[in-house]
Amino acid sequence: MLNFPMPYQHELIYSTVARAGTRLALDSPKQLLDEVFKNRKVIATVDLPCHLNAIIHQLSNHQFTVQDIAYQHTLFPIYAPFVPEKRRQQCLKWMADISQGSIHLALGINASRIPPIHKLRYCPQCLAEQLEKYGEYYWFRLWQIQGACCLQHGQLIDSELDLRSLHRHDFLVPSHQSCPKTEQTIANPDDIFITSKLLELLTLPPFESPSYEQWTMFYYELARQNDCIRGQNQILHERILERITIRWSKKFLEQYCLADLTSETSWLNNIFRKHRKSFSYLEHIVVIEALSNKEWSFSAILEQVKNLNKDSKDNNSQNLNICVHPNHFEYREKWLKLVKELGIKPARSIDQALYAWLYRNDKDWLLKIN
Repeated sequence: MLNFPMPYQHELIYSTVARAGTRLALDSPKQLLDEVFKNRKVIATVDLPCHLNAIIHQLSNHQFTVQDIAYQHTLFPIYAPFVPEKRRQQCLKWMADISQGSIHLALGINASRIPPIHKLRYCPQCLAEQLEKYGEYYWFRLWQIQGACCLQHGQLIDSELDLRSLHRHDFLVPSHQSCPKTEQTIANPDDIFITSKLLELLTLPPFESPSYEQWTMFYYELARQNDCIRGQNQILHERILERITIRWSKKFLEQYCLADLTSETSWLNNIFRKHRKSFSYLEHIVVIEALSNKEWSFSAILEQVKNLNKDSKDNNSQNLNICVHPNHFEYREKWLKLVKELGIKPARSIDQALYAWLYRNDKDWLLKIN
């Protein structure tokens, strides 16, 4: 078709197709499908659309690839890092052509405990800014992710439009009728934190996904560095649970169906066992944040996870430093100085608190140097 619109930054490709229909003043959804896809059976999918090859054909002068659209204009980036590489590649192939629902199954969305969004969501103030800047509305992809808010304006609002409409072929733009102007609730700190992490995921460049084995090793090391392991490999789940409940309120966990923390088969216990399935972005965020003692980023985490492997577990575990206390190395230096001046037993007597902290948080190093 002529004059197919260019996607705005972080606009859902679903939204771009909807704007194309508005520009052509097409009354029938089937007409739009004919113009864009040459296929009247295409389903208007908001989060993880297929038939992207047809979109690339419409944008041929701009040299987009399927991967470009998937990572820049769909919700694929919030799932891709947490599934094995072979599955990530297969999902991109499905998005290029036909999926028939396979992609949602493969990414674990259908079986996820995270409650789905039922209505297309929006930020009234952002829509007003879009209208002033571009003369039209569009769907920002962050709005359709569970757990997200608007960092500038507050909580998102449910529109009048179903995310998975019974009218399966309709691509719909935001409007005054479907997205009325309304007051927004101020976002709380947890909402803002989660949203900042979602934006990190959405802006990461495409990369090879870690394996289940690497994620298993990562969480083992995370537990070890937080003194949540007894002996060689027994995970102390009660200590991990304590850290989770200190950082996250019961209300927050219940809101996202993550409050089942004590059962033997809880998601929290399973994430510290051998990974046989993918965990959601929210489950990863909740655990990593609770067991970190400093700021962390997904880019650094994923780089560390990808560097873990069977043959170099001992070497690579030293690089898993997201949970190092800010004064960790200072405490080491202080202990070494005391031991050099006084000897081990007098040093323990002089500063029992320092010895106890190092024994609890850096036992292997302490026993080695002593």
